[in-house]
Amino acid sequence: MSSELLIAILITIGVAGELYRLLTSDEELTPRLLIGRLLLGALASLSVLAARAHKPEMEDVTLIGIASGVAVLGYSFVEKPLKTGVRHLFRSFFGGGKSDDPQ
Repeated sequence: MSSELLIAILITIGVAGELYRLLTSDEELTPRLLIGRLLLGALASLSVLAARAHKPEMEDVTLIGIASGVAVLGYSFVEKPLKTGVRHLFRSFFGGGKSDDPQ
């Protein structure tokens, strides 16, 4: 399988998982929430590509299975590390964060 196809499949799995979760929840559907959740779902399932760095011989089917598991579990398992990493990145580039962020 080509790497472009694998990436497209992983993104689709993450987006579909978060879209399902969002549409079945009681949360008010706003464009900001929709875009944010879909991006987080895509990033969460793409994060399984890090497994290939540790085991380069890992099969594509295994990566797709792991991405499906991440999509089912949701981004909540990677939300906190992602937020922490993004905040740290913004602080290092821009010398601060949001004023309401706890230090």
